[in-house]
Amino acid sequence: MKKYKTTCAIILNAKKEFLLIKRAREPFKGAWALVSGIGGTKKGLSPEEAVRDEVYYDLQTLFEGRFIFSLPVESDQNTDGVVVFKGTVDEADIDPNPETVDVFGWFAKKDIRKLGPLAFEHEKILDKI
Repeated sequence: MKKYKTTCAIILNAKKEFLLIKRAREPFKGAWALVSGIGGTKKGLSPEEAVRDEVYYDLQTLFEGRFIFSLPVESDQNTDGVVVFKGTVDEADIDPNPETVDVFGWFAKKDIRKLGPLAFEHEKILDKI
């Protein structure tokens, strides 16, 4: 089975709070997560294009960011690595896609652990920020 790169967006606001979404679908339905996915790379997009595509699909807003690091992913049948970008969105334009996002929120890094386990490898990603 072919594996695709996952792209992940670390979205920060002016207060340096992180945007997290509560997932509306499996896997990890109901868990808090960063905006991420493999949909863009499955379409053949570059990681830079794919992360913008993921943010737009989930939040209906434009993402401006830059590559910060990548991590290998083990024991996942769909992906072998995650490419992480950090950037911003226009908060006033956020319009969550109800197919993928139940709710979203802005969180100080120190408060994220209080939400419980995050989806996928997102705790590991946030530990590197």
